Amino acid sequence: MAAWVRREAKDSWQAIAGVWDETRKKRQYCLFLNAPRGTKADEMKRYPLQNRIHGHVSAIGGPTPGDQFCITYSSGATEIPLGEWLCLAMTYDGRESRVYVNGRLDAREQFNPFAYPDGLFDGGADGADFTVGAVHRGGEWGNFFGGQIGGLAIFKRALSEAEMQALAASVSLPKGSAP
Repeated sequence: MAAWVRREAKDSWQAIAGVWDETRKKRQYCLFLNAPRGTKADEMKRYPLQNRIHGHVSAIGGPTPGDQFCITYSSGATEIPLGEWLCLAMTYDGRESRVYVNGRLDAREQFNPFAYPDGLFDGGADGADFTVGAVHRGGEWGNFFGGQIGGLAIFKRALSEAEMQALAASVSLPKGSAP
């Protein structure tokens, strides 16, 4: 999945897009932006850094066993600035979740790529909705994306880094205005 976005807010856990219904425990995958600021100890326990992108994946639909939330995700190294158009993306190939900034793997030791061979939750008979700009959590909509989304591309397979670079380069994003 790739999204062309312009971040305009600093709110925590902004959902860009994915199949991520926390209310009904139907989490599958979602690209998020901006975790809350944590301590160094939090970061070492898998909690991500602030102002980065995070490619969440879940094989069970609910929270990670032993945790209040789902903490199975890749986290990028690059701070995502306000007011700048970027191509932010995630892939999952059945083995690893990866996040990309402008087509390049946003590598971060231990966190991106993130090993997760467990697969994705199937959603059951009634599944879960694909949402853009928010997710359902705690019985209501939340985790709103604070900015503009100029385009979204979804694929049935994980693209390679070369394909991600070509995709990101295929769209010319103007400075300061929507594409």
